Amino acid sequence: MHRVPGSVPIVPRAPAARRRLALLAMRMAAVLAGLRAGAAAAQERPDTAATVGLKAVVVSVPAAASVVGGASAIVANADSLALPAAPTLAQALRRIPFVGVRENSRGEVELSVRGSESRQVAVVMDGVPISLTWDGRADPSLVPAAGRLVLVRGLASLLHGPNTLGGVVQVRSPIGGAPPTLRMGADHAGGVSASGQAGVSTAVRGGRLSLSSSAGVRRRPGQPLPSPVSDSGAAGGLRANSDFEQAQAYVGARAEGGAGAWAGASLSVLRGSRGVPPELHLREPRLWRYPATSRSLLALSAGGPATWPARVEASVGVDAAATELEQYGDLSYDAVEARERWRDGTVTLRTTAEHAAGAHATLRYAFTHADIRHRERVDDDPFARYRQRLWSLGAEGEVALGAVQLSGGAVMDAADTPESGDKPALRPLRAAGMRAGVSARPGGSVRLHASVSSRARIPSLRELYSGSLGRFEPNPGLRPERLLGAEAGLTAAVGPVEVQGVAFRHDLSDAIVRTAVGDGRFRRENRDRMQSTGVELLATTRHRALALSADLMLQRVHIHGPTAPQGQRRPENIPSARAGLDARLDLPWNLRAQSRALYVGAQWCLHAEEERMVRLKDGTRVDGGVEREWRRGRGLAGRIRLTLDVENATDAALYDQCGLPQPGRTLRMGIELG
Repeated sequence: MHRVPGSVPIVPRAPAARRRLALLAMRMAAVLAGLRAGAAAAQERPDTAATVGLKAVVVSVPAAASVVGGASAIVANADSLALPAAPTLAQALRRIPFVGVRENSRGEVELSVRGSESRQVAVVMDGVPISLTWDGRADPSLVPAAGRLVLVRGLASLLHGPNTLGGVVQVRSPIGGAPPTLRMGADHAGGVSASGQAGVSTAVRGGRLSLSSSAGVRRRPGQPLPSPVSDSGAAGGLRANSDFEQAQAYVGARAEGGAGAWAGASLSVLRGSRGVPPELHLREPRLWRYPATSRSLLALSAGGPATWPARVEASVGVDAAATELEQYGDLSYDAVEARERWRDGTVTLRTTAEHAAGAHATLRYAFTHADIRHRERVDDDPFARYRQRLWSLGAEGEVALGAVQLSGGAVMDAADTPESGDKPALRPLRAAGMRAGVSARPGGSVRLHASVSSRARIPSLRELYSGSLGRFEPNPGLRPERLLGAEAGLTAAVGPVEVQGVAFRHDLSDAIVRTAVGDGRFRRENRDRMQSTGVELLATTRHRALALSADLMLQRVHIHGPTAPQGQRRPENIPSARAGLDARLDLPWNLRAQSRALYVGAQWCLHAEEERMVRLKDGTRVDGGVEREWRRGRGLAGRIRLTLDVENATDAALYDQCGLPQPGRTLRMGIELG
């Protein structure tokens, strides 16, 4: 295993690699400017610190299923990243290499890995896929960041469930073993946050019972506006309609028997409201607010004892969400012109099995079924109802031949969309996929890998039917996207330096993209082909008190085919390059400093009113922080950690997409007890 400075290890996802990670220092303003603490800005501490147990409440996909032929996973502990109290998954992922995170014009956060569109990246929380929804994706700004975060790049396995093409983000909540911790913070713009967690683990009748709970609140009056950007609706230096409130709670339990059998349960609840900052480049932008949004996720799971010939695990997830959306006529946000309300419910069943096939081979299987239901109502119109059923059945095997490991597998993905109200049933869809990979260790600490894979993504209900209060023209005739991907890479240690390089190629046929249809509206259509070619490089080192990490992603993504109009050959919101540099420095008097710099290359977006592609220039963002810690004993007052950090220290104007700049310079202070 090698580790990005801090606590983002790069591991081959084997059980022996599951080491405990610890709390991490925040960033230092103007110290080591030009360096990036990025995704790996966490740090490992002694076991006497307030560590978080890494066992998940429910089963995840077997870790070894995505090792052979794939790049190593990137693992981080949310409590070890330089984040405010009660952080969201979106905030945590902005600090992890090779993940594109952006806020769209609906106020939702989208993810991109290796040039993928956000609906091609799966998000799995406590073993339950939460991206199998009406929208076909998870909004990480509505998902609490807690416990262990794992990023799997590309199509590294066929067993993660349907519609997994670009990668997987796994969130594993902590269970037991963590002493009580309280975190509080505030920023110069009036934002405040607070969170607390506690856990206990005890022996019971030859087994073990673990319990955990956490809660948090966040509030901000608005996002600071970068000084180079003008906003006619801004007040007090804050973006118009960018306020945010959120409260979250989590409880989990896990019981383990002496023979290895176990059962787990968890419940995560989130409530909030938020504004949607208007797009600054449009004459008539969306003037939207979400006065109420909620999400509840219940996960139940169990696994058989170690004495069984196969390791069998099963889980059931219930994902329920409710949202209200209001549209206004002007920037005063006084008069509501339209209102939309919707309710989502997804029930997911998942079963995995693993068993040995001889002394050197392993077979794994996974079945996932999701029943997605959606109800929506515009103003006083009757409720419209939609339903989609997705399922996936896959099998993979791997065999070790000395220093070489081979893997192969196949999967069948399917969906049906039954008749709902005045919407006729769509024909059932079926799509087969495959994967083959090889890994080799020619000697020393060098690991080589390569793989080729093919899989399809089935359009979501929103892509097929949603009008988004008049912003989109529905297109129920969309076809599935089909991906053919390949990657090859090397991981090695050269003295104190650990390096990894991966080259990838994605060929996506029938790619679903949005096109302008006039009057400021869009329509989703299949394009002939989208091709992504790129390379990912990561290097880490440590010398005494200084730890450094650098990452670089270069990619070329183009749309090809006779149906792609001239000038729209480039996909939206996918930068050609991302580069980061991280630093962490231990200083005298028990001080610790961190800094991060992130460069984002040029990207393109579609101007709805002018119906043309617009280039967004490249830019660099610098964050930094410093902390000091005191230890005086046990309990909440036994450890005190104070932090001071600055985000976007240079007040750079970086855009997530057309007309939507990231927040400007933000100063934040925090205190942690326990």
